[in-house]
Amino acid sequence: MASAPHRVLIVESDELIRLLAEEWLASAGYEVVAISQPGECPAGCKVDAIVADLPAPRANGSDTVALLRRICGGAPVVATSACFMKGVGGCVDAAKRLDVAHVLPKPYTREQLLSLVGHTVQDAPEGRRDTGELRLGPAPPR
Repeated sequence: MASAPHRVLIVESDELIRLLAEEWLASAGYEVVAISQPGECPAGCKVDAIVADLPAPRANGSDTVALLRRICGGAPVVATSACFMKGVGGCVDAAKRLDVAHVLPKPYTREQLLSLVGHTVQDAPEGRRDTGELRLGPAPPR
């Protein structure tokens, strides 16, 4: 029996980036829920990972991450921002500071997004997905 696909929440205020990330993830086999602001997230949203844009990570990034985790049952977060410095050191420091699984500096490529989301859902605890209509299909190939 095939397992359901992993479900990913995208939180991105820029419509073009949100649509592109949604297309990339959906074409890779993920079930995607895309919203423009954290407040649009339905209560009790069950996802395997969250990809969230943090326009001002130092100012309110931790609060945004905490809110999304609270709404989505503690799902791991991949934080994106044009404010993150490229390079391993800057990303590792930012991920620790924000308590997220990964950070992804903007602009990013399809391959970078899929790689980090793949690692995030692979490392996440099982049982996060809902058994209702939001349930996803098989996980994307690794």
